[in-house]
Amino acid sequence: MEKSNKVIILSLKGILAVILGYVTLRIVNLPRTNILSMIFENGLDSRGFPTTENSQIGFLVYIIIAGLLGAYVVGLFSKRNNWTLLLIFFGLLLINDIYSVLSPLVDQPVWVKVVIFITLPLQIWIGGILGMRTIKS
Repeated sequence: MEKSNKVIILSLKGILAVILGYVTLRIVNLPRTNILSMIFENGLDSRGFPTTENSQIGFLVYIIIAGLLGAYVVGLFSKRNNWTLLLIFFGLLLINDIYSVLSPLVDQPVWVKVVIFITLPLQIWIGGILGMRTIKS
């Protein structure tokens, strides 16, 4: 009985970690349009998506930072070198990015979409390692 309780607690902790990572990503992304519109005055359309090359680069940097912070939070809950939660988080963000590229970001140039997908594994890897090392220090 004690072993099954431990498995349930670890599972709930993992689910909570992935949810908190995703919530962190969303909270960081909330002020994105306002921040980017202050930096690039005429670089965003009415939906808050970048229209110039400089605003597209700023947009990408912002979403990379948000992904790193989300992975960092998931990494905080992961045991050292246990990548299971981070792989689940990667899958969630991959689905999110596929939706974004096919729907709201459909008007963006191909290079923006490619950068989104190429940097996703790096966001998970770097943020996860930083999170796992923070909790062990």
